[in-house]
This record gives sequence, C-alpha cells and structure tokens, in this order.
Amino acid sequence: MENNNLEFKLMLEAADTDIKIDNLDIDFNIFKSSRTVANTADILVWNLDETTYQRLTLQNYLISLYTQYGEEDPVLFFRGYMDMNFSGRITSNNRLIDGVDNPIDIPTRIKLVDGLQAYRDRSINKNYREEVSTTQIIKDCIAAMGVGTAIFSGNIPAKKYLSFKAIGRPHAIIKKLCDALGINVNIQNGMIYVLTGNETGNEDMAVVLDESNSLLPRKQDNGLIEISSKFLPNLNPNDFVKCQFETVEGLFAVKDIRSNGNNYGRAGITKITIGI
Repeated sequence: MENNNLEFKLMLEAADTDIKIDNLDIDFNIFKSSRTVANTADILVWNLDETTYQRLTLQNYLISLYTQYGEEDPVLFFRGYMDMNFSGRITSNNRLIDGVDNPIDIPTRIKLVDGLQAYRDRSINKNYREEVSTTQIIKDCIAAMGVGTAIFSGNIPAKKYLSFKAIGRPHAIIKKLCDALGINVNIQNGMIYVLTGNETGNEDMAVVLDESNSLLPRKQDNGLIEISSKFLPNLNPNDFVKCQFETVEGLFAVKDIRSNGNNYGRAGITKITIGI
C-alpha cells in the first residue's frame, strides 16, 4: 500500500524570499480537517544548514510545502505560518543509519499552522444594534480574520438576531455560530471554506479507494470510518472519495486527513476519515 516511488520529492519555500529547501531528507506528519480546527504540519528537516536555519527564523514566514513525483508538476501539499513556540533545532535527537547512531545528523523541527495569524492575532469588535443574520455575522468575522473565501455555500441555514455582539476572536465566534447550525468551517491553504455538510460531489473527480490502494475500512467509536491508503498529497478535506469495498461503497466527503512519512525511503500513507 505504501508508495515507495524513489522519484518522490518534498520542497519547502518561504513566501517573498529565495529560501527553498528541496535537497534534504524530510519527515512529515500532516493533519487536515473539515471541522473548525486548525490544520497543522509537523516536519523534521535533517541537516538543515545554519545559514538557512537562521534566515528561516528571522520572522514568521508563510511557508509552502510541495510534493513532486518524477517529472510531474509540484503539488501544493500544505501552506501555513511557522509556530515559533514549537519549531527549532533538536540536538538530542539523531537518526539511526543502518542501526548506527549518527551524531552529526541533526533535525530541525518546523511546525506550520494553516491560518495561524487568523486564529491567533485577529480580533473583532462589532455591535449589531439592528436585526442581523448569521450569514452576515460569519462574513464579517471572516473579513476580520483576514483570509480569503474559497467556498461559501449558498445552502447555509439563516438565523436572525434582533441584536448581536461580535466581540473577541472571530474564529471562536464563527465556531459557536456554525456548530449551532451544523455548518463545517475550515481554513485550507489560507482560504476559508464554509459548507453545510450536505454538499454533493462529482463522481468523475473523486479519488477511488479500493483494496488495490487501501486497507479495509475501519469503523470508529464515533460512527465515522477511517481508511488507510497510499500517500495522497493532493487530497483535502471537503473533497470526495469513491469507495469500492464490499463493506463500504459509494461517494463520500472527506472529513479528516492525516498523512505521515518521509522522502528518503517511504513516501508514506494517508489516513482518510469519512462519515456514513
């Protein structure tokens, strides 16, 4: 099931700079969700030179992680800002090479958070003294978060308030409103998605999951289903997968994705969570 393509590459680029990392070994653990939680990427870069490391930590750059197979065009896998509280050199953690500890093989941890500034730095102080809809409040909170809108469903249920105070973190206000309405909201590569959860997918565009590329589906305690498949860097929450298993068959929206692996021997796996 694992994709062991030796042509597999991972590349990191910092926006508005010439900083590019594309010739080093990289481990990755990526989590993406359609729920109102932050998507995160936990990355280990081995033997990053001191100059690049110092430049990378000068300020909180927007960093893009790309994947590439052979001569195919690079695919954007993740985009986010560095969480400086959880990034840095790890001098006590060395790799084993052929069973032997390599003391000069030093990893640098880079933790990225998609929409970090929208979650951490933004606030809103708006007092609606006349009737206002949840749709308008959500749109004003999105504007306060400073992110673009990728999808804003036209099927969102509307609720009216005679007055409303939107004060504090806009993402927290959006979560409270959307949880009550059963709406999914998430930031993906710096863009926000607002969906009802009842959207229909295009079967022709869906990724096919079957026993040739995936393990058998496993039902979780919460009623959701998890499927472990080959590494699928271009699959995202709110995309659709077409399941062709004896126990699970049909078209399903992706709720959560967790991918982990590396680019020096094991391209990795992607665990996909869907709901029935």
